[in-house]
Amino acid sequence: MLIPALPVLQKAMDISNLQTGLLITLFSLPAAIAIPFLGFLADRVGRKTIIVPSLLVYGIGGLICGISALLMDRPYMGMVIGRIIQGFGGAGTAPIAMTLTSDLFTENERSQAMGINEAANGFGKVLSPILGSIFVMISWYFLFFVYAVISFPVAIAVYFFVKEEVKGSKSGIKEYFHGVMELMKNKKWSFLSCLSAGAAAFFTLFGILSYVSDILETDYGIKGIYKGLLIAIPVSTMSVTSFINGVMLKGKKSFKLTIVSGLIILGTAMTISIFIKNISIFMVLLGVMGFGVGLVLPSLNTLITSSVPVEKRCSVTAVYGSIRFIGVAIGPPVFNYFLSIDRWIMLVVPAAISFLALIFCAVKLNQDIMLEYRN
Repeated sequence: MLIPALPVLQKAMDISNLQTGLLITLFSLPAAIAIPFLGFLADRVGRKTIIVPSLLVYGIGGLICGISALLMDRPYMGMVIGRIIQGFGGAGTAPIAMTLTSDLFTENERSQAMGINEAANGFGKVLSPILGSIFVMISWYFLFFVYAVISFPVAIAVYFFVKEEVKGSKSGIKEYFHGVMELMKNKKWSFLSCLSAGAAAFFTLFGILSYVSDILETDYGIKGIYKGLLIAIPVSTMSVTSFINGVMLKGKKSFKLTIVSGLIILGTAMTISIFIKNISIFMVLLGVMGFGVGLVLPSLNTLITSSVPVEKRCSVTAVYGSIRFIGVAIGPPVFNYFLSIDRWIMLVVPAAISFLALIFCAVKLNQDIMLEYRN
């Protein structure tokens, strides 16, 4: 929701481009740091025990941001504190939910469930820029209160309606992570190639969305719901592709093929965009990028969650979640920095990163050993 609102927030608080981008980064970095530890706790005490308080913390962080805007003359520092708190809350939501989904569905059903899970994730990304564009027209800080309005009821729903069988690990944190590392030892190159693909996908997607949010308003005068609809294009194609991909992967083992294909599409679309100045064609290419990311994610999710036994699954999924959050965190400021040098540099770097991740996956990813605990 924040991405289409960033130019309005910048003007309202009289802050720089860098400070504005930090409202994304300072959410994602704390999340990336906290996820492995919350993953350890989730493997010990259960997924719901982490997800429910995390949703509440996430909503409280949004309230702090909104109240800061209401009560402070210079609310930026209050916003930063609220976003950091939200980051810690966010760390215990989507990554842990991915593990819980993996626990509940096994064998052939897992890839389909992962596709639906990623599609739901994507649907949130489709809806949120549209809603963000609407909310910012009501008030520039209104959307921060919406975080609480959404997250508190979801926390209640998860508590009452999600059933899980806790198979907790009883080992200490040092012994636990040592055991996880031993499990992943003979899979390290496959695991690292999966992490590189996830990082490249999220870095590119959120970096380009941040750039597009800015130019739509400053260069083309497109604001409000129209801007939100345009920003929703790549995440719409990602969401639909994730769902279809998950369904088609059911009972099949073409995970590596879809990851490699998605990275080829993502890198190629980024490369072509270097030479495109027409905004309509550029938005079509954004949709193609979303299609590529939608091919990558469900396969990655299935491979990662199937790589270790259930009692240690959350820790490995958490590392993957951290890398995704890092990609989200560094995308906007890195794109902004390279744009200050040259637009060509801003587009060629993520294209190169996508192709490097593609080569890594093509050479090092062994999907068979990653599916050892698929059942």
